[in-house]
Amino acid sequence: MTSDRGGGPNIPVDVVQRLVNALQAGPVLGRETDEYQQVLADLRTLFAEAWKHVPSLYLTIRPDGIDFRGLLFSTPDTETLAGLLHKDGLRSLKFMRGQKGKKLSGF
Repeated sequence: MTSDRGGGPNIPVDVVQRLVNALQAGPVLGRETDEYQQVLADLRTLFAEAWKHVPSLYLTIRPDGIDFRGLLFSTPDTETLAGLLHKDGLRSLKFMRGQKGKKLSGF
């Protein structure tokens, strides 16, 4: 299944879903844990897959989840990444091909 909402190239929805899941998992893990390092490795792999389909990935942050081209990846717990980012006033994220891993891990 792919998403073509909002125009532009298609990207498999499962890639976006796995990216959102990994983004959500990262903040709850300690940075020094093996699990956190695995999430970072997974994100690198998933972004590499995304870049095969699109040059950038724009995500809208909502209090109830992360939206990609009208598809809501729901996260009802306000303590998730989406809930925390929204509470802090962040309303969107844009990831672009070519961004370095250090920027992602710093995020």
